[in-house]
Amino acid sequence: MTDRWRIAWLHSGGHGGSKRAALEMVRQLTGRGHQVDEYLIRLGTASREHWPLSQYVGATRELVHRLPSTTIRPYLLGAWLGYFQRWLAERRFLAEVASLATTIDGRGYDLIHVDACSPSDALLVVPWLRTPAIAFYHGVTGAGTEAEAARGWPTSYADWCRIPRDLWIRRRWRRDDRALGRCTAILTNSRFSNELLATRLGLPGTVCHYGVDLAAFAPGPVPVEPMVFSPGRIVAAKQHHLVVDALASIAPSARPRLVIATPESRHQPEDPGYGTALTRRAAQKSVELDIIWQPAESGLVDLYRRAAALAFVPVREPFGLVAIEAMACGTPVVGVREGGLLDSVIDGETGWLVDRDPSAIGAAIERLLADPERRAAMGRAARRHVEEHWSWDRHTDHYEAVAASVIDRTSSTRATAAPPRDAPARADQPIGALPRAR
Repeated sequence: MTDRWRIAWLHSGGHGGSKRAALEMVRQLTGRGHQVDEYLIRLGTASREHWPLSQYVGATRELVHRLPSTTIRPYLLGAWLGYFQRWLAERRFLAEVASLATTIDGRGYDLIHVDACSPSDALLVVPWLRTPAIAFYHGVTGAGTEAEAARGWPTSYADWCRIPRDLWIRRRWRRDDRALGRCTAILTNSRFSNELLATRLGLPGTVCHYGVDLAAFAPGPVPVEPMVFSPGRIVAAKQHHLVVDALASIAPSARPRLVIATPESRHQPEDPGYGTALTRRAAQKSVELDIIWQPAESGLVDLYRRAAALAFVPVREPFGLVAIEAMACGTPVVGVREGGLLDSVIDGETGWLVDRDPSAIGAAIERLLADPERRAAMGRAARRHVEEHWSWDRHTDHYEAVAASVIDRTSSTRATAAPPRDAPARADQPIGALPRAR
């Protein structure tokens, strides 16, 4: 029987798949008798409404500072002023982070859990902690730097204006890299994330796959519609426009409609420009597009059940929780042959994995639409696959085993001195080797 632990759960208030996974992880752990307290740490706007942990945790503490904004013109001057304003805001924020670390250590937790969905302000606390910390890495830090690196030398005024933003993002990634190196253990959500963690940072990780609520996400007595479902934030990285192009390659007489469900607010989309361009693109290509904002879980389940296929084509997605949710509902997945989908989808059995090409994606979708029996058989296989390999019970068993190892390894270790509270611990001084405050 696993001991009952007191866990401090640090996160940055996201609203994507990592937050949904965190909610389920907390629910599972508290259901097994562990006590979890929540710490929301964010330099910028935090999302408190999406999948709140408060219904399961014992206490919640927030450390949230809104980033300054500027409207100074010309834009280039405003961009650089914004960079230095953010830098100053972070300096003030770090003083409060160090104080929060002292408070956390003083509460005698057995374990610190850090949700590290890059960039993650929750990781800022790690260098000051003495309690053993596990980072659950939902996406590898710096994976997005490839897009910035590919831009090359600025060739336009807009490129010059992006430089301060890119520098700030890279600075945050490097900061996360250093903090990850000071964690006692790192869990990752897929083999893809684990390999990148090793090759980029030389850090060891342990794959601890997500699960799915098999009771909530299940096939239902609803008719399958000529509809393709593409959930996710409406940003370029999710590649919804590629799904539009794929459906446009299908003859109009057989073309399904496209439904996108996003956790974003209609009034505060993350990338309004991309959303506008996406809507225009669908209209130009005669693809019927519906966008559903902030759907409830029951609404998501209904869409999964009704869809002929889930189309999931983000760029090198670390995992993709929606893929196993769709398969749990008996819906085949059509996705790109990369990233975390290589862990979850069995090509040709629970869905189709194809090249990042609109015609290939469209052909796989059309194949499912044209053969309902094949589609139903793949849906049944998908459900069996999830039942056998993707339950939250299975995930939590693995998590508890790693956590127990970390706690056992650090509980008897004592050091002669604690790190100064005005500076991070040395890179050669692992957290597990420092004394725990009681």
